[in-house]
Amino acid sequence: MTEIIKRIREVERRAEDLIQKTKEEAKQTIEQAEAKGRQIVTEAKTEAGREATSLRERATEEDRKEARLIVERMEKEAKNLEGAARKNLNEAVSFIVKRVVS
Repeated sequence: MTEIIKRIREVERRAEDLIQKTKEEAKQTIEQAEAKGRQIVTEAKTEAGREATSLRERATEEDRKEARLIVERMEKEAKNLEGAARKNLNEAVSFIVKRVVS
């Protein structure tokens, strides 16, 4: 009978050891998962920051191109208006000279 009790106690001790070992492994697994999760979040934030910077740079470059095109159009329009004004200026001077002389 004492041999059976010894065997039962040994099995119980091994079961308790196994439970303790399993708890420790579970705790380590959770800690590793949390660390990995923090690492993933950090990497995602870093990548998002890079992507945001890249988008800003592209948007800035596109804005510059658009501004250059607008300036070029406005300069062209100003030259056209200046040409039309010079043409009208000559006509206006002629008109005024005729009025003054008459």
